[in-house]
Amino acid sequence: MNAPTSPTPNSSAPNLAQVDPPRPLRGYLWPILIGLVVTSVGMAYFYGRLGGIAPVASGSVQRLQMFPIHTAPDPDMPGPGFPGAALDQDQVIVLAQVQVKNISKAPLELFDLSAMLTLPQEQRSSLGASPADIDRLIQAYPDLAAAKMQPLVRHRVLAPGQTAQGLMVFNYPLSQQQWTQRKGLKITVSFTQGSSLVLNAQ
Repeated sequence: MNAPTSPTPNSSAPNLAQVDPPRPLRGYLWPILIGLVVTSVGMAYFYGRLGGIAPVASGSVQRLQMFPIHTAPDPDMPGPGFPGAALDQDQVIVLAQVQVKNISKAPLELFDLSAMLTLPQEQRSSLGASPADIDRLIQAYPDLAAAKMQPLVRHRVLAPGQTAQGLMVFNYPLSQQQWTQRKGLKITVSFTQGSSLVLNAQ
């Protein structure tokens, strides 16, 4: 009886003796570290460039006034509070006289006006009232006439070096007591190009 013969080796099977051993993990450590360093440097440069953008405007809040309003329900006539306000609530109308100067080398167009009020437990934002709303408010409350002046309007274009001064009006649905507990008020003037101007109003 013939002895069993060994199976013929498969020529397509890999020769394990010739396969390279797996590369140790530490062999990849330096390329990974170099990539992280390059990425970090690039991000730092990018954000440094953003932070280094020259401002396009300067300004100041020259005067700030607060006017408390309490509107009560009237079955025959809506209350004369800030346009669009509920009939029975406390409101604080904020009137700010603001000056803005274009310090860039190109014309600057005002895009939007807003204010952020910081209270002990929250923040509340308000958009600047339109000139038509300001007129209606002053008509409803003649005591505000003394603070009336030309409003600072959206889409006004300032030439390089030009200064604009005007009234901004903001509305917050809160009581006078809540207003006195505020932590801060910041007014933001944004432009169609360049960084926004943020003014500390107190």
